[in-house]
Amino acid sequence: MTYLYKFLFIGRSNVGKSSLINALLERTNNKLCRKSRTAGATKTLNFYGPNAPSTVNKHFHLVDAPGYGNRGRPEWGQLISEYMSNRPTLRRVFVLIATPHGIADSDRTMLTDLDALTMTSYADRDRVHPFSYQVVLTKADLAMPTTTVADYAAQIAKIAPTCMPNPILTSASLNAPVSETDSTGKFGMDQLRRCIAEAGGFL
Repeated sequence: MTYLYKFLFIGRSNVGKSSLINALLERTNNKLCRKSRTAGATKTLNFYGPNAPSTVNKHFHLVDAPGYGNRGRPEWGQLISEYMSNRPTLRRVFVLIATPHGIADSDRTMLTDLDALTMTSYADRDRVHPFSYQVVLTKADLAMPTTTVADYAAQIAKIAPTCMPNPILTSASLNAPVSETDSTGKFGMDQLRRCIAEAGGFL
């Protein structure tokens, strides 16, 4: 049996996880991951495989998790925590933060929990080898240019020292600045694909 590597996407409700996964898999018209304007639409862990990008090996799954935060449910947080603690094929967790809103208290809690889980895994040799985790800044086309990526990186480093040091700035919208977009009219997707490929050892 072939065990596919997993890449988990988590974030507050309505942070843009489904839109981001559709953009990553180049599903602009025929959407694979259902989007909703209603917070909390994703209620289970949903698994998606790649279809197009040649920059990413096809032997993996992107995992869309239910949103946490005020509009999430406590059992969803437990579901995510149990998944992260017991999956040896999990290679990276991407924590999505919406740039128009900044780092919310629930984001801080999640980053702190990830930092603690990573440190515990390093200390206990019998546990699953720790995955890496990285922040993805979403909806950059809607944000006011008052907080830079470097500002976010500095804040994240204080909250969760074990987090990957380079947040990825993204927009899955066609309204993104032309100078920053890829061939699909979005930006940050190629960088995110490279991070997935590197974390999975596909490059």
